[in-house]
Amino acid sequence: MGDQSRFYIDPDGLVQPAYPNTVLPPGTKVYSSREAAKSAIPPKTRNVGWMYSDRMVADYVYSENGKTFFLYDVSSVTGGSTYIMYEAVGLAPGDYASTWDADSLGNERNGPSLSTVLPDADIIRSTGETRLTMQNFTVARTPEGLKLGDWIGQTMEGLEQLYPFLYEEVEGRMPAIGLIFNSLTSGNPITNEQLTLAGVGKGFTTLKLDHLNATIASLDDNPGKYNVVVDGKLVTRTNQDYIALEKKVTTGIDTALGALGLNADVFKQDNVELYKALETSLVMGEIEIEQFENYLGHRLGIDGYKIAKDSNLYDVFKTVDTMVDNPGQFNAFVDFDTFKQSNLALSELKRVIGVGKFNTLDETEKNRLVGLYSRDTNAGMQEFQNIFDSDPMYERYADKGLNYGLVVGNYRDQYSSILGDKPDETSSIFMDSINMSYEDAKKSFLDYGYKTGNKKYMADLASSLSQSMGGVVIR
Repeated sequence: MGDQSRFYIDPDGLVQPAYPNTVLPPGTKVYSSREAAKSAIPPKTRNVGWMYSDRMVADYVYSENGKTFFLYDVSSVTGGSTYIMYEAVGLAPGDYASTWDADSLGNERNGPSLSTVLPDADIIRSTGETRLTMQNFTVARTPEGLKLGDWIGQTMEGLEQLYPFLYEEVEGRMPAIGLIFNSLTSGNPITNEQLTLAGVGKGFTTLKLDHLNATIASLDDNPGKYNVVVDGKLVTRTNQDYIALEKKVTTGIDTALGALGLNADVFKQDNVELYKALETSLVMGEIEIEQFENYLGHRLGIDGYKIAKDSNLYDVFKTVDTMVDNPGQFNAFVDFDTFKQSNLALSELKRVIGVGKFNTLDETEKNRLVGLYSRDTNAGMQEFQNIFDSDPMYERYADKGLNYGLVVGNYRDQYSSILGDKPDETSSIFMDSINMSYEDAKKSFLDYGYKTGNKKYMADLASSLSQSMGGVVIR
């Protein structure tokens, strides 16, 4: 067996015995014991010791009533300043630290400091009995399915058939779903290395990953298009990533047909439907382009390409056959258009009827209105306007083509100039003022400032009295 009293660390970070005949790379350090070598291995991660420090670093951390919340910026999806807020259940505000666990490569990660003020943005949070927590951020199976948030549709479940590797559990979590979230919010593609580092090291081809990246946020009825929010409106644009992927695959099909002795142009003319089905199915990446020749030879019954039932490729090719025979039934896209449209609906609803009125609606009614807007924008806006026009609070503006967003500006300005802070638009003092004249609203705010001893009001009052009496009175 030779002398095993010396050890070294191999490139994978594992301790190996250094036998007398072992050839080591120049500069390799040799240790006198296995324990000494183990202690010299640099740690891949550093545990900072607080709950959820191993999760994706938050863009904003907020505390309220003894609870800690992590917020993630999804403005790139909604077109406006928007965060999704998750409760870090069990993490007391005092236990949070801005240093997070290191990543898989040992790189230190730092997050934001804790704040007691929410960012000035739309916040997507728990509604009704639904609670967004760090547990469901990393995704767990629930009776309602797999979700990333209240307004993000149901497409997560549709991914499982085409991308089962996304649902591979690693230490009780589904890290690949977090990578989709990261990709969606950052605009960066998911990489093979990211999946491997996350512990998802198998079950996907390079082409399948290309398809996933190309179809994130695609329209579910047309992967060649996607929607983006521009100036508060949904605009449909061409998905250049998908078009490039489609071209790559069709070139691979044509090359494979040529290798089989078939003229690709003639094949397309004589087999229009089959060619389209092949294109639609093979672009999903169940097999790599290098296997196209073998698959097409198998599919077309060409001598020498028959796949035996005990072959490793038999079940794979059988799966592809099913997809080719049923084109259109495997359209699993990460479709966040409903999410975008729903957030637009929420913003428009609040703008038209006001935040105070919005908060009086129950969740069923909110969902009905959001759903109506998402299906038919014009019908949704008409319904929003009807709510505004029929509310006694806004009777002086009814049936004049006005809405809360058009009339609230001067009231906000008056409130701030008299009382100093931005108004709480859900408070009765502010909501009641909207149906008053500007002069009456001003009197109401002044009276409120006097009764409550508002600092700005009292300071302005003292300054006014001092000036009217010729300056500071010296006793």
